[in-house]
Amino acid sequence: MDDALIQRLRHLAQVATDAGTALRPASHSAMVTSIAETAMRTFGAGGCSIATLDLTGEHLVFSASAGGSPDILGWRIPAHEGIAGYVYSTGQPLEVDDLADDPRFASDIATAVGYQPSVIIALPLVTEHDIIGVIEILDATVDRDMDLMQAFAHQAALALDQGRVFDQLGRALLEGAARAAEADTPLAHALRGLAQEDLERTPGIDLVLACLAELQDLGAEELQAAGELLEVHLRHARRRA
Repeated sequence: MDDALIQRLRHLAQVATDAGTALRPASHSAMVTSIAETAMRTFGAGGCSIATLDLTGEHLVFSASAGGSPDILGWRIPAHEGIAGYVYSTGQPLEVDDLADDPRFASDIATAVGYQPSVIIALPLVTEHDIIGVIEILDATVDRDMDLMQAFAHQAALALDQGRVFDQLGRALLEGAARAAEADTPLAHALRGLAQEDLERTPGIDLVLACLAELQDLGAEELQAAGELLEVHLRHARRRA
């Protein structure tokens, strides 16, 4: 297999991975928050948080918080530590009502959220393929039925999974191309191999894309001005390289 072609395919997958954030529907973050708020209302809870697995598979990242401070959004915790990490690792729901004596309870997160719960019910977010995160329901007072909560968590996981394809757009592109290629050709084998590589977004790309997305909402003139500034910066960067 031509090494140059492999490099071009890898570059294409990286570009798609970087673009995934910009292509993800703007309504996705609102949907995640809506799920947390719905869980609060459904189970009469004092708070609810949702943490999803990052692309490295090593951390859970808080993507929604209802009933507490939004400062927790973006917090990263090791995927196998704490109550959320335990639930993610085992795939089993967990109810903890003796938080003071449970070493898995992360009191620093509770302090950051601004809500100190008495009871946490944590459930894995399970899709047809894998576990994508954990939802934690705090101090539920209504329908504390684990089967019902698991059914809610499963539906939430299916909804959240639709947005995750944009976070893994490069991998999805390679996998789709591999399926389209003839099964035993060198190209198909190369595509499948590349799809298994870890494709993380280029550092800093999220900030750039988020700024461009907000500028687009502010109007074409603002976006055009930003593009011109980027071109100036790019010319200086090329001269320094």
